[in-house]
Amino acid sequence: AGGFRQQKALALMQIGSIHTVRSEYDHAHQMHDEAANILEALARKSDVDPWQIRNLQSANYKQKCDAYWEAGDLDRAMACMQTALALDIKNGDVRGEASCFHREGIIARIQGDYDRAIIAFEKSIALAQMAGASRLQHWLKNSLALSYSNRGDNQLAKKLFEEFYQTAQEWGALTTQLTALVNLGLVAARQGFYLEAKSYYEQGLMLAIQSADTRAEGILLGNLGVIAMRLGAFEEASQLFADSLEARLMIDARTGELYSRYYIARLAIYKGDYATAVSQSQRVLDLADESSIEDIVNLARTSLGHAYAMLEQPDRAKPLYQEAIAGWQKTGQNHLLLGPKSGLARIALQEDDLDRALMLCDEILEQAPDLDLESTFEPFDIWLVCINVLRAAGDDRVESTLRAAYHRLQKRAANIPDADTKSQFLGTIAAHREIISLARETLGEAE
Repeated sequence: AGGFRQQKALALMQIGSIHTVRSEYDHAHQMHDEAANILEALARKSDVDPWQIRNLQSANYKQKCDAYWEAGDLDRAMACMQTALALDIKNGDVRGEASCFHREGIIARIQGDYDRAIIAFEKSIALAQMAGASRLQHWLKNSLALSYSNRGDNQLAKKLFEEFYQTAQEWGALTTQLTALVNLGLVAARQGFYLEAKSYYEQGLMLAIQSADTRAEGILLGNLGVIAMRLGAFEEASQLFADSLEARLMIDARTGELYSRYYIARLAIYKGDYATAVSQSQRVLDLADESSIEDIVNLARTSLGHAYAMLEQPDRAKPLYQEAIAGWQKTGQNHLLLGPKSGLARIALQEDDLDRALMLCDEILEQAPDLDLESTFEPFDIWLVCINVLRAAGDDRVESTLRAAYHRLQKRAANIPDADTKSQFLGTIAAHREIISLARETLGEAE
C-alpha cells in the first residue's frame, strides 16, 4: 500500500509540474498539495524508508517553489525552498542542497537583490562541486553570470557565458548552446552592443530552426524584435514580434504569448499607435489574469498606463501605474518601479502638479543616483521625464542629469558602426531625439 501511495504522490507531482509549464498555477498548487498530504501521512508510518520519503517531500517542495516563483509569489516560493533545504540537510543530500540554493538565487535575482543571488549561486556551485555534479556546476555558473550581468558586471558575466557556451559545444547539446547564445545576447544588449546581440540571437535562431525547437524560435524571434525596436527599425521589429507570436501560439506557450503581445504594445507606443498599445496591453491583462503571471501583469499595466497617458486619459492611466508599483513592490523588484513612477511624474507635470512630479523624480534619482537604469526596459524615456520635470522646477540638477543622459545615448550610438543604423537609432525614437535637442539647446552639445 505504501508503494502504491508513493507512486500516486509521484504522479501528482509530475502532473503538477506539467501544469506549471502550462502556467496553470492553481492546478499545479492543488496537485502538489495533494502529493504533500500523501507524503506527510507516509512519513508517519514505520514500514517505509524515511530517507526516500524525505527525498520525495523535498522534490515536491522544490516543484512547489518553482510554481510559486513562476506565478510571482516569491515569499511562498522562498518558504518552500527553505523547507526542501531542511529535508535535504537531514538526508545528507548535497546535490539537493545545491539545487535549493540555486532556487534561492533565482528568487533573489527576480527581486533585484543581486548580491544575495550571487552568494546563493556561489554556495550552490560549491555544493555541486562537492557532489561531483559537473554538469550542474556549469548550469549554475550560467545562473551566476546572469546575476553578475544584472548587477552591472557585464564583462565578468560575458566571460562566464562564453565558458558556458564552449562547454555546451563540447557536450554537443543544442539546447544548452541556445541558452548560452540567448544570454550572451542579453549581456551585449545591456551594454548597448545591439549588433553584437543581434549576431548571437541570429546564431541561436539558426540552431533553434535546426533542432525544430519552436519554443526557442519564439524566444529568439522576440529578442531580435527587441533589438530592432531599440535601434528604431520599427517595421522590422513589427514583423519579428508577429513571427514570435505565431511561433508561441503554435505550441500554446501562454507566457511567451503574453511577452510577445507586451512587446507589440511597447512598439506601438514607440510608433504613436496608442489604440494598438491599448488593445494589446489589455489583451495581456485579460489572458494573464487567468494564470497570475505577476511580472507580465505589471509590465502590461505600465504599457497600458503609458498608452492612456498619451491619449490624454490620466484618470485611466494613474490607477494602472499605481497597481504596477504595488505589484513590483510585492515581488521586491524595486528597480522596475521606475517605469510606472516616471509615468505618474509625467502626468503630474501635465496637470501642473509640480510638487508631486518633483517628488516622484527625486525618488527615481535617489534610487538610481548614477542614472544606471538599464534594467528598467525604458531608460531614456525615464531620463527624459526627469529632465523635463527638473527643467520645469528650475532645479539645479537639470544640467548634470541631461548631460549624463546625452552622453549615455551617444555612447550607445558609438557602438553602432553603420552610419544609417546609427542615424536611425538617434533620430527615429522620440526620447532620443528630444534628449539630443535639449542637449544642444541647454548644453551646446553637438551630435
